[in-house]
Amino acid sequence: MADQKLDGPSTEGFRTALCALSKVEEAIDRHRQRLTDDSWHPSPVELAEALGRLADQVTASRQAIEAMQQSQRDERRRVGHDMRVALNAIAGWTHILRLEKNPSERVARAADVLDRNVKALAVVIESAER
Repeated sequence: MADQKLDGPSTEGFRTALCALSKVEEAIDRHRQRLTDDSWHPSPVELAEALGRLADQVTASRQAIEAMQQSQRDERRRVGHDMRVALNAIAGWTHILRLEKNPSERVARAADVLDRNVKALAVVIESAER
């Protein structure tokens, strides 16, 4: 996951959280290596404290990532709403063009193009909000 490209407003936050998780992984590896090398003989209390610190760091990183993901979902919804407002205006004017009693061929073709693209963008907006 650390190798994936991250884009968007929370990129720095994700990188920070991923860095924190990498440090936890490194600490786990160090403790595992020290135990394997038989160079660390922690008491049960020391081991429980070390595991507790690691668990707290993992929990904090997970919560930060979840908050950033929620923020991104909220932002996508807001942008989607703003785009739908503009699309509704375009769709409304397209409908008005179609109400012309004898629209020129050019106006009719423009209304068709506008209508088709409004529908296509609506699909894009819906998929981006998920």
